[in-house]
Amino acid sequence: MENEELIRRRFQDMARRAYNRNIVVCSDFLDLHELHILQYLNMDDLGVRLRLSGGYEEAERQIAAFLPDAFVYFEKEDFPICCIAIRPLNERFSEELTHRDYLGALMHLGIERSCLGDILVQGHTAYVFCLEKMADLICREVTRIRHTTVMAVKETLSEVPSPRIQDVTGTVSSVRLDSVLAVAFGLSRNKAIPYIEGGQVYVNARQVVSNGYGLHPGDLISVRGLGKFRYIDVRNQSKKGKYWIDIQKFV
Repeated sequence: MENEELIRRRFQDMARRAYNRNIVVCSDFLDLHELHILQYLNMDDLGVRLRLSGGYEEAERQIAAFLPDAFVYFEKEDFPICCIAIRPLNERFSEELTHRDYLGALMHLGIERSCLGDILVQGHTAYVFCLEKMADLICREVTRIRHTTVMAVKETLSEVPSPRIQDVTGTVSSVRLDSVLAVAFGLSRNKAIPYIEGGQVYVNARQVVSNGYGLHPGDLISVRGLGKFRYIDVRNQSKKGKYWIDIQKFV
């Protein structure tokens, strides 16, 4: 993993280039670790504004756009993001392909991970978010994944279906990160704690390593290796003082 100071300098260089040349400078897709570091940079000191997009509302991997003051109307449609829909040619004879299968096929083409955003798998179709410059290569070269013959076509971002959501509810003694994490993924608190202390948990793209961190309604929590969910709120409190909470889990 790239050193934090090197990542910070890379972002600062992008911001200076945007400011000095009066142009929009976009990064490649950033992972949670990079987004965490970016959150702590003061854009006012660098003379730019920051916009983020991953192609859809709940995207985990996102592109950062550093904007000089002249670019007031830079919208999400202006990001260099394309979505590719990968589908089997014959659904009847297709395999149950996973996120790992699709990612592996793309990486096998020599595409760097930073050129790829999220991959949403819905049924027999995968929606792959990528840099625009990679779209034609993917459409041309992705013809087979494992034993399934597929076709890859560009999809309009507005037509990409929303991620599937599973409503989860449960009880906690307090709305702290380890307790809510346990409810979301069906873990004991003891099994949830290593994910937090190991730096694998991000709340609104900021790394949190405190088990007792208090969540707020609407917080988006991502856990490397497990997935992500949104904490909705406390529904009510039981007579024994337990809190019934609601969660939306992305599946």
